[in-house]
Amino acid sequence: MLLQYAWKGFWRRRTRSLLAVVGIALSVGLLVAVVSVSRSVEQAVASSLDAAGADMVIQKRVKACPFSPVKLPKDLAAIDADMVAKLREHEGVEEAAGVLELWAFHVQEEDSSKVEQDLGFPKPAQATGDEAQGAGANPSVKGLQPTVVAGIDPTKRTIGPVRIATREEVGEEDSCCAVTRGRYLVPNDKYHVMVTEQYAEVKDLALGDMLPLGLEHKFKVVAFLDVSGAARIAGAETFIPLKTAQELLGRGEVVDTIFVSLKHAGDSDAVAKYATELIGDNTSITTDTNVDAGTKALAAVTRNTLLAISGFVLLFAFLILLRNALDNVAQRVAEVGLMKAIGWRNADVSRLFVAEAAYSGLFGGIIGSGLGGLAGWLYGRMADLQLPASLNSYPPCSETAAPLSLPLSTDPSVGVFLLGLGLALLIGILAGLAASSRAAKLDPVDALRRL
Repeated sequence: MLLQYAWKGFWRRRTRSLLAVVGIALSVGLLVAVVSVSRSVEQAVASSLDAAGADMVIQKRVKACPFSPVKLPKDLAAIDADMVAKLREHEGVEEAAGVLELWAFHVQEEDSSKVEQDLGFPKPAQATGDEAQGAGANPSVKGLQPTVVAGIDPTKRTIGPVRIATREEVGEEDSCCAVTRGRYLVPNDKYHVMVTEQYAEVKDLALGDMLPLGLEHKFKVVAFLDVSGAARIAGAETFIPLKTAQELLGRGEVVDTIFVSLKHAGDSDAVAKYATELIGDNTSITTDTNVDAGTKALAAVTRNTLLAISGFVLLFAFLILLRNALDNVAQRVAEVGLMKAIGWRNADVSRLFVAEAAYSGLFGGIIGSGLGGLAGWLYGRMADLQLPASLNSYPPCSETAAPLSLPLSTDPSVGVFLLGLGLALLIGILAGLAASSRAAKLDPVDALRRL
């Protein structure tokens, strides 16, 4: 009965109630939208590491090396492969794997001026007859086209840029997950290559085709990969055995990217400190928290700003609702006196005004949470976020796009919806309690005199 009476009181004062509902809906909607978007951005950033089965990526940054037919990308530096084994022995490390990213230039029949201009390198020397013959090309051609190559350890299938299984799933299968056609690399492979579906389409490759990488060697295509599901750190167009990549570079047993999975998240600082001591100055460590230096930084600033704004709007909505409830009490003094005269207790009067304010919070919360969820969903469909450019090892003139796009999943969340609804109900109840205490203190005799 009390709820029915409260509903009548809420519905009779439509204008006042509508203003309260709109104020709560706007503030809750903004809050829900901000929470939904920030959650999706954080999950998308973390997915780039999850896709590699790693918690940490270690690199070393130096001045870009001069041009060579096979070279380290951009400002990546060579790291002794022994560092991988030493990191693996650290008590906080579950697994570690080294990757050697390269730019391997092959000869193509087109003018090389754009390639040279895009890369910012001096004009390379013309390939010698032996080199051109090794690549199966005419020595008189002018163009050099880079291919992004990643040398990976075929035995490390649970960690790295082409992770194909979790630690529980890994077995002796020839193909899994990322491999769409063909087979994964095996330890005795040498001049064998796995290529992404996108690169295979551009190059019109089929399984068994020979692909030139560098000026001297051709590689047999043994697999096509689909690695488009998430942004990839140390992503590449082609993947070859690590030892072969080291042979192409000609600088001994080195890597330039180390993927590390931790036993516990709390070990991150200790492992990062140890890695910095091992590798030395200019060590770059990427985790799902410090990737804020790029994409996530803007998202964090936007999130914090909007959270602050939504907090002020929530406070404003609470004050509006409080003022509405107090005015409601002031206009219904005689009604309160009559209720008390016929036997209503102070607690009954208090519950009535709390219930009326709770209706405002309930409807405002439902509408606001729905609108906020819709706004977050629309943002996820329209936004085009990417990992920081520093994690992009592709040259400007690469033939395929770097796998840095962050897919946002902002599908409606029951948890976020309930959070918005709960906050709306809370401020409604608090405003009702503040007003009800005033109504409960009214003297019924003084109130009845106003009839």
